[in-house]
Amino acid sequence: MATELTAADEIFHSPTDDPDWCESGWFGFSIPQRNINGFVYYFHDVRTGVCGGGPALWDPSGEEVYDCLFYDWRWRQPPSELAVTGLGVTSPAAAPPG
Repeated sequence: MATELTAADEIFHSPTDDPDWCESGWFGFSIPQRNINGFVYYFHDVRTGVCGGGPALWDPSGEEVYDCLFYDWRWRQPPSELAVTGLGVTSPAAAPPG
């Protein structure tokens, strides 16, 4: 069964009574030509005021937080208002020719 995404899915949601609830997102990627893997992960819990997350990149030379290519995890960042309805990314690939 498919679920249709709407504009309401693009903003932070109200918390539930579930003690494990938090708003989060994980975006994984790889660069096969360089044998690199990575992710960007964030979490936000309006009930506790705890936000955090960050990116990580690794290859066969190091897969732990202390020896990977890049790791920048941020715990307990101050929460703030975040309006994500007007975000956009400009890409040269998306530019019209000419």
